Order: sequence, then structure tokens, then C-alpha cells
Amino acid sequence: MKNSMSSMVQLGYAAPALLAVVCSPAWAINKCTMADGKVVYQEVPCAVGGTTVNTSGAGQADANAEGPNYLKREAARLTSEENAQAATRARASRMSAAILGRKIVIGMTADEARQSWGEPSKINASVGSYGRHEQWVYPGSQYVYVQNGLVTGAQSPQ
Repeated sequence: MKNSMSSMVQLGYAAPALLAVVCSPAWAINKCTMADGKVVYQEVPCAVGGTTVNTSGAGQADANAEGPNYLKREAARLTSEENAQAATRARASRMSAAILGRKIVIGMTADEARQSWGEPSKINASVGSYGRHEQWVYPGSQYVYVQNGLVTGAQSPQ
């Protein structure tokens, strides 16, 4: 009977302690900014001006963190690069067709215009705050206007 009584006494002490651990609330973590500007995390409330840190999502990814957004940004960058490459291919195709058809297209480079119509018989040039502006003169009163290396217009007597 003594052993049984001793066990009950021990159980009598252990049960409330176990109950206190299981039923006690989770400790709050407080983020406190000290007088010298240092940030300290502690279990006790801050003396002045602190915030309680929510630890319920501890270990979960933050939607605004670098990692989760990296894949989205990388996909957008790749899509942007692919679009730029597709636009470059489309432009090259348009310019090749214009050169083969001996046409001038606004946005051509000066070299592409030369490939299309050949060397001009005369170039009238002016330089100002807007850059270099050229009027290329071709036989038959045809003109190509080039600004800073790009075709901006063309004129023919039709």
C-alpha cells in the first residue's frame, strides 16, 4: 500500500505540472528597439515602444521575400527576351523584303537604305542639338531623310 500511495503522491505532483505545460499559452516574442538603436527580440514586453512578433507562421515562405518572386521575375525576363528576339527577327525579315523590293522603309538604318537604293548622288547634312540630319539626293528627284543613322522619311515625285 505504501508503494501505491507513493505513486499517487508522485502522480499528484506530476499531473498539475503536465497540465500547466500543455495548457499554457505560447510565449510572445517582442521586437524592441533599444535607446542606442539596436533591435532586440525578447519574451518580456518592451519597456517602451515595441511590437509583438507573429510567430504563428514561422518557417513559412513570405510572399514578398526574394525567393518566391525570383521565378516570376525570371519568367517575365525570359518572356521579355523572347519577345525582343521575335521582334528583331520580324524587323530583319521586313527590312530584307524591302531591300529586295528596292524600297525605303522608315526605321531602316542608313546601311539598309544604301543596300536598297545604293549610294546617293549627293548628301546634304546639318548638325544641331537634335543630332545629325541628312538629306540623301538620288536621281529622278528622290530623297531619303536620315537622322542619327536612321531613315525618318523618303520623298519621290509621284
